[in-house]
This record gives sequence, C-alpha cells and structure tokens, in this order.
Amino acid sequence: MADIPSFDPKLIQNALDAVARTHDERTSDTGKLSFTNSEITISGGCVSVTIKDGKICVNLPLGLGRHCVSLPVHFPDGTAARACIKICTKFKIPTGCRLTVSVAGEEVYAETFGKC
Repeated sequence: MADIPSFDPKLIQNALDAVARTHDERTSDTGKLSFTNSEITISGGCVSVTIKDGKICVNLPLGLGRHCVSLPVHFPDGTAARACIKICTKFKIPTGCRLTVSVAGEEVYAETFGKC
C-alpha cells in the first residue's frame, strides 16, 4: 500500500476546538466544572480508502499512527471504501478515536484506538 490516507489536520483541529469551546461554555455558565457531560465524541472526518489484500490502512491523528485493519468480508482488490473517525475526549483532552470502515454505504468494521 503505497499512499496511506491521512485525516485532514484542519478538520481534526476544528473538531478539537469545538470540543474545547463547548466545554469552556458549560464551565463558564455554571462557574464550576460540569461532570454531566465531560465526555464528548465528535466527528474527525472521513477519507477514501482502497481495499488491498482484504484490508485497508490509514494514518490516524492524535499521534496514534498508521494502522491496517483486515475486513471481515472479502472484497476484491481495488474496491473503494470510506474510513471515518470520531474523536473521543474527556474534559476536552483527546483520549482516542473510533475508526469505522464502510463499503457501498454499509459499515463493515469498527475499532477504537485509545479510550472512547
């Protein structure tokens, strides 16, 4: 797999900024830390991927690195797929991400890296 897709760093930063704003607004509204909604999961975007040898590879953000995952159903090499992530946070600190892989609009794989 020559080119390993990466998620757009601007989208990742925008997601993290949105989490921080939400957290800060809730904290400033009450004057104290809100424990009722301290964990936020937010979309980090999607990338197009191509299946090769029954798997896809992506570069995950947040220093999680390159990961290849084997898909449970056989798809021919060259089949287009879509990989999406949701970034998980606690008290506005990223704790991990959830990767989902879809083929023809159907989710065929999901895995959490870090803690969600």
